[in-house]
Amino acid sequence: MATKPVTLDDHWHIAGRSYSEVVLRETTTLDIVEAREEAEEAREVIMADGRSEVTIVASPMRAAIALISRQIVSLDGEEIPIIRPMLRGLSTRDFNKICSAIEELDQSVMAVGRSVTRGRDDAGGAGS
Repeated sequence: MATKPVTLDDHWHIAGRSYSEVVLRETTTLDIVEAREEAEEAREVIMADGRSEVTIVASPMRAAIALISRQIVSLDGEEIPIIRPMLRGLSTRDFNKICSAIEELDQSVMAVGRSVTRGRDDAGGAGS
């Protein structure tokens, strides 16, 4: 699985400690499924006729945060499970840097996958 280290500009402050490097990993299908499930919330909605119905509401921001938290492998070499409240200690600049690095990592993994697939297609076509 591909990983990418990211040096933070402002450091990430969690529980009295300061971290300067984050290691990220590529997104997996399970990450996406679990993040979307975590972002869902059952809510009771009162209908116009007075009946109540339970509906599932999903938050795209909660899903994005849940996904990012799964992709963080370590902070300064320590494997630390990331939960949403920990993001309070992260500057906007470093949060954006992490998001950009995840996007770059996932794009590079996709590009490698496309080149491998192209290589297979080319090899299959040449041998026919």
